[in-house]
Amino acid sequence: MRLRFLAIALLSAACTASHAADDPLEYRVKAAFVFNFARFVTWPASRFATPDAPVEICVLGSQGFSEVLEETVAGKTVGARSLHVKRVEQSRELIECHVAYVMTDTSAQTERLLSQVAGHSVLTVYEASIALEGGVVRFYLEDRRVRFEINAAEAEREKLQVSSKLLAVAKVVDE
Repeated sequence: MRLRFLAIALLSAACTASHAADDPLEYRVKAAFVFNFARFVTWPASRFATPDAPVEICVLGSQGFSEVLEETVAGKTVGARSLHVKRVEQSRELIECHVAYVMTDTSAQTERLLSQVAGHSVLTVYEASIALEGGVVRFYLEDRRVRFEINAAEAEREKLQVSSKLLAVAKVVDE
């Protein structure tokens, strides 16, 4: 299992991303990461109605990405939990999610959305050239490659337990 995750991490590090906003390869790489984030993060039990309730992965801002993500997680599980992807239109819907992937036009918009879900044990994933307050996982491009960092302090504030296996392949910040 760990080898598969590391293979995905190495594959994504090797993949170059184009500058196009709707690059299918970039979406596939990010979708694989989001799936693995769900596998290697533990939420408080109170975030689930039942022991087998699905992990809700929400996407705000990109229909193209949500479609690729749906294909990526189709038929997959995290333990006894299935994965459910839904595209949301309103920021208030994000607090019902376990993973919230936020794509906006500006860092200010993204930071505002991240602050709205703070305190709800939501694993926030976003794209930005700089780290934003309130975000747990940040995707960024470095040398035209998709990279990610995890804000360990923010994960702790959200009561999310991030596996050491995931932290080992991430750039970890503690702000």
